Amino acid sequence: MLLEEVRRREFPRAVSRLTGFYAFRDSRSADLALQWGLNHFQKAQLVELCCDLSRSPAPHDANWITNSRNHVGDRWASSYWAGEPYPYDDAAWEVIVDKRAWILGTYVRQAAYDVVSSRYPDSVDLLEIGRLAAIVGSDLCSVSMFGDFHEQEASFDFRLDMRDAANTQVINSICELIQTGHPVRGEALALLSSGEMIVPDLRAESFNVRIP
Repeated sequence: MLLEEVRRREFPRAVSRLTGFYAFRDSRSADLALQWGLNHFQKAQLVELCCDLSRSPAPHDANWITNSRNHVGDRWASSYWAGEPYPYDDAAWEVIVDKRAWILGTYVRQAAYDVVSSRYPDSVDLLEIGRLAAIVGSDLCSVSMFGDFHEQEASFDFRLDMRDAANTQVINSICELIQTGHPVRGEALALLSSGEMIVPDLRAESFNVRIP
């Protein structure tokens, strides 16, 4: 929250860490983060991304956050947002993204496909349509989590974006992409030809969190 307070006051045009997500600028920075000893940074989970950085072209040194407890006041937060390198460690450059990002390589995408095909085998065709839709700039068949906050509890549920299902321009763009020879799974071709689909029941993924 201190980071956000400084951002709003001194760098209002910077993308907030509360609304965007951060990615390391290069593999060297990611490798440095692995040395922090945090369980959620693991070599096997690192993937290469292609990101739209039109709003956040300047990187930030994540070391300012990692070592924030060593500093008094909020000057360190200003240095982070200003893009200054941390003087006592090799810089671990990160960027904050609030637009689309593409996962390069197939390891994580295949793992996601395996999860969906095991839990929702009748809806893997929508997963493939969603992958193709992202390439043509649509959110068709993407899944997003939404939070609803109450006085003592927050509930989170997942929703499937079907707004472009009747958008002929998007559907035609997907078909044109397939016609170029772009790799595609057969289930997506069957859905496009028949128009019949089974949407996943995502209620089982919902959860609640108590607010102290």
